[in-house]
Amino acid sequence: MKLFINTIWLLSLIFFITSCGMVEGKKEAETVVSSFFDDRIANGGAGKDHFYSDEFFKYTTNEKWEHIKKIVMKANGNLKGYSLQTWNVHTKMHTSQLSGTFVILEYETNYENGSGIEKLTMHKGPNDSSFKILGHRYNSPEIMMLLEKGIENAAFSE
Repeated sequence: MKLFINTIWLLSLIFFITSCGMVEGKKEAETVVSSFFDDRIANGGAGKDHFYSDEFFKYTTNEKWEHIKKIVMKANGNLKGYSLQTWNVHTKMHTSQLSGTFVILEYETNYENGSGIEKLTMHKGPNDSSFKILGHRYNSPEIMMLLEKGIENAAFSE
C-alpha cells in the first residue's frame, strides 16, 4: 500500500511540475502574440516579419509571404481586435528535428471588413530567448471569397 501511495505522490508531483512549465510557456507565447497583434492594430498592415522565426522563412519565400499578406489586407483590411479562443502546449526534444516548446494559439480576429480566425504556432527552441511564429494560418469568409474569385479567373483564362 505504501508503494502505491508513493507512486501516486510521485506521479502527481511530475504532473504538477510539467503543467507549470506548460502554463508558463503559454503565457510567454501569448505575450509575444499580443505584441504582434497590438503592433498590427497600432500601425496597420499584416505585421512585422521580425515576429516570425527563421524556420518559417525556410518554407515560405519572401515573395509568397508578401502575396499572402496582400490577400489578407485586401480581403479583411486592418486588424481591429482579437480574442484568444483555444490553446495547446507541447514540448519535443529531437536530435534530427525541431526541438523545444510549441504553443498553438487560436484567436478570433476582427477586421475592418468582417471577422476571422488566426491560428499561430509559436516555437521556442532550447537555446532561444523568446517565442517566434513558426506557422500562421489566416481564415475568414472574405479571404475565401477573394480566393474563389481568383480560382474562377484562372479557370476561365486562356
